[in-house]
Amino acid sequence: MIPINILSKMGIYEVEIIKGVKVKVSVIDNATLISDKISELRSLLQRSIIGFDVKHQLASVPECLGQFLADETICFVGIKLDNQVTSIQRHGLRCVTAVEVADELAARILQKPILRNCGLVDIRSALGRNSLPITGLPERIPDWNARFFTHGEIKYAILDARSCYRIGARLLRKLNL
Repeated sequence: MIPINILSKMGIYEVEIIKGVKVKVSVIDNATLISDKISELRSLLQRSIIGFDVKHQLASVPECLGQFLADETICFVGIKLDNQVTSIQRHGLRCVTAVEVADELAARILQKPILRNCGLVDIRSALGRNSLPITGLPERIPDWNARFFTHGEIKYAILDARSCYRIGARLLRKLNL
């Protein structure tokens, strides 16, 4: 078994999301490390909205992750969240503030039912954001059941979550939130 002090330095990626802007990402496959990473994330939160893209392979989910996902002061936004929320619920966790960007936010706030089940590109277009395309995504969706990921697959997950966050934040601002 790899010692925790070594394991904590593994799975760290630095990804450039736009020219000159880099994000440090930790992919964790050890329950012991999750608490520290959640504390770090909470300390960095400037808004109560988070792009939601959870992939997990842990046999059991730490209590701190359950508490984080159950925090009703945070709005978790994403695309096709049903499967992710169902997977989380199988572990006895709840995430009542997971909001589907297309169904719950875009279609309702913009009052355009046609946006239900749309992808991020269509929602961005409805928001008048055609000039800022989502770039850098690989042609194929990564295998999220894998245990190790390429730099490109990590970038895909980050850009997807970031896009959900930016769209969700823009939609919620329309409600003066």
